[in-house]
Amino acid sequence: MDYNVSYSFSQLILFSWLISVVSWTGDHLKWLPPFNNHNKISELCTASNRELIMSHSGLHRLFRHDVLCWRETEHYVPPRYAALVWFMQSLQYCEVNNVVTWKRSEIYYNQTFQILFTRAAFALVCQQNDDIHIFGLTKYASLFQMLFEESNSDRRIICERIQIIHAELFERCIVCKPIGRLRHLNKMCSGRSEVRLIKMRSIFERFSRNCLTFSDFVTYTLPNYTSLGQALSNDVYFLNLLSGYLIAAISDESRLMEVMMKTRFLLQLFSITAIKLQRRLGKFDMLELNYTVLFEFFSRTIAWFAKIGLYIEAFLLLLVLFVTIILLSLLWKSYKHLSTATALFIFNIIFSNTLFILSFNFDGSMPASLVIAETLNANLFQSNIFFHQIIQETLYSLAQNGSLLGLLNLLLLVLVVINRSMAGKTMRLSRMCVILVFSFVWVFLFIAHSLFSFLQLIAISSMGRMITALVLSNYGIFRDLCDRVSPFHNFGVYLLRGHTFFTLTFLAVAFSVFVITVCYNRSIRRQDTILNENEKTREHTVAQKRREILIDTLLLSIFAFFISVAGQTFVEIAVFWAKNRQDAASWVRWFQLVRIIAFVDPVFNPVLVILRIPTMRFLCYRNSHRSSSSCRRSHSTISHRKGHNSIKHFYDLLKKLNLMSL
Repeated sequence: MDYNVSYSFSQLILFSWLISVVSWTGDHLKWLPPFNNHNKISELCTASNRELIMSHSGLHRLFRHDVLCWRETEHYVPPRYAALVWFMQSLQYCEVNNVVTWKRSEIYYNQTFQILFTRAAFALVCQQNDDIHIFGLTKYASLFQMLFEESNSDRRIICERIQIIHAELFERCIVCKPIGRLRHLNKMCSGRSEVRLIKMRSIFERFSRNCLTFSDFVTYTLPNYTSLGQALSNDVYFLNLLSGYLIAAISDESRLMEVMMKTRFLLQLFSITAIKLQRRLGKFDMLELNYTVLFEFFSRTIAWFAKIGLYIEAFLLLLVLFVTIILLSLLWKSYKHLSTATALFIFNIIFSNTLFILSFNFDGSMPASLVIAETLNANLFQSNIFFHQIIQETLYSLAQNGSLLGLLNLLLLVLVVINRSMAGKTMRLSRMCVILVFSFVWVFLFIAHSLFSFLQLIAISSMGRMITALVLSNYGIFRDLCDRVSPFHNFGVYLLRGHTFFTLTFLAVAFSVFVITVCYNRSIRRQDTILNENEKTREHTVAQKRREILIDTLLLSIFAFFISVAGQTFVEIAVFWAKNRQDAASWVRWFQLVRIIAFVDPVFNPVLVILRIPTMRFLCYRNSHRSSSSCRRSHSTISHRKGHNSIKHFYDLLKKLNLMSL
């Protein structure tokens, strides 16, 4: 009996000593704002508030109440509950309610963790240390100390771990100014900044789920480590919840984002995306914030000019469709009377214009295509729509390069014929040879453009996964995503702009052939002048006239192509060599204007062919006068036969004069 009394007495002394130690420790704890406000703490630490919190009567409704997100609550909340509402706001429960939707069916949250954490926080700030032991809140108190204690060892361990991870990812993801970013990160993590890295929201999302409770963490994970800070610093899911600063840093300062800014895909979709985003922004009342008025003005201006540009493009596209249909009908009626090279040249124009028409999309009802510039860094399209847009961009590039392809082929053929004729030799090109040359170059174009478009698809898709997959994965996977995009930044960006390189290459070749053709033409003119002074024959005069018409037609067509792609190529080069994304985005705004100028080539070429090729010109003239003279021809069968004989006589005359030898 004496033994039991002495044992009980010793236990009582030990328990009293522990309470005194804890009480002494709690008296000397220094808290971060706002829990260093002694006036608010004294108003909070009352018996009524203790009874309310420790018995959790009514706390369920208070956790979800909108008053937690109100400002100046003293005007709306009774004085009795003002300190309690301040306490809930200081625990950042407003952010918890903004992020967590209690009615989300896919995720179930348990309020038990929030209740126990609130009890531990109240017991610590009010120095009710007995309640910590009575209600078993020791580990919850450690979480609160990690968040709001001025100098905490657990938070320091987590910050060191985060610093190491962010330093490695900043290097892999090529983030500018990493030292300044890490210094700011350390300030946020230590609590010396108004914006803090470790928040109650992250703690709540980590431990309030039924499948990942704090009790399970304490039972199965915590015993493997020496402290709570080490356990949390090795918890992948908790670290992923702290990745907001990393995503913002990569989105704002990573050089990898320049890969997207320097693709033809962005240039093609900038105008239509500006309109779509303006429609989305119009749904929100942004005028309440003064600093957004200027942004809204510029966004409306960009969208307004983009909308006008789309209307102009739609009109020009209808014009291209109209002249292409006319040229196709004339080719169908006269292809038997044209040489193979001329027919392929006209077919090349029709096919290029068809690709040009198919490359446009004016549907504004679909969701935004890409997050362009600073706010558009993720792919918002569904995969099938995104792939459709990539195909349209490829067709646009094929249409431009294919148009120049026909000119180059015909120019080279003309140069070969002229060179042979100057040497005193005659030459007749094989039809199969001409067709094979056209086919080979078109197949090469299709393969090359498909490869470049596939590279764009991989780069933009990898970048979208890099931005969106961090919260759902661990840092190891995020490292792999950055490693997948970094090759496109190092050397792949040149491959992504392969369309521009193709255009520049063809422009250089076309300009060289253009100069050579002009020089050959002048040399031939001088020879013809001497020849005509000595011997003037009708056949030689007609051949000279035919050659002059053909060369002038090709030169006019090449000149139209130069005008068509000069501005567009200049903008692409400017975007390509831009030092940062701001400069690139400012150049992108001008791409729609130069794309309107690019309509010169698909509109002018069909008209030029119709007016310059004799057979086409005759058919166009005959069709234009057929409707006006149809009544008179219907009254006389003889006149119809004469008209038929006149057409046949015209074709025979062309063959005799050798007008279509090329």
